[in-house]
Amino acid sequence: MNVLLLLLLWLQEPPKAVLVGHVLNSATGAPVAKAKVELYREADMQNFLVTASIATMFSDATGAFEFTNLAAGNYVVEPDKDGYMIAVGSDRLHALDDGQKKDNVVLRLAPFGVITGRVRDEEGGPVPHMFVSAMVFSY
Repeated sequence: MNVLLLLLLWLQEPPKAVLVGHVLNSATGAPVAKAKVELYREADMQNFLVTASIATMFSDATGAFEFTNLAAGNYVVEPDKDGYMIAVGSDRLHALDDGQKKDNVVLRLAPFGVITGRVRDEEGGPVPHMFVSAMVFSY
């Protein structure tokens, strides 16, 4: 009987991990609803073998997301939403142990900007067919 019990305990799967967090606007701190959040194995990302994420979900109205039933390992979480890009300071890399619940993950998305205006000549009239471009200079 003791041998059977030990065998059953040995055959049991380890408890699964959970990854919980929020997607936030990096400029305002407001939650980003309906952001696509994808989960990848870190080893796949490093070896450029990724063909698809292992899990995908969308953040709720409060920006919250939750991945459950995860095996222990290293993961990368990628947020995405039209009009945004991943911001510096996003908590994207995570090491999970068996049964661990990591619930303080913060993913930040930076909103794209828009430049608008009118090009006018010396008298204040519009300048037709003027080409305007935005540039970033760095030294």
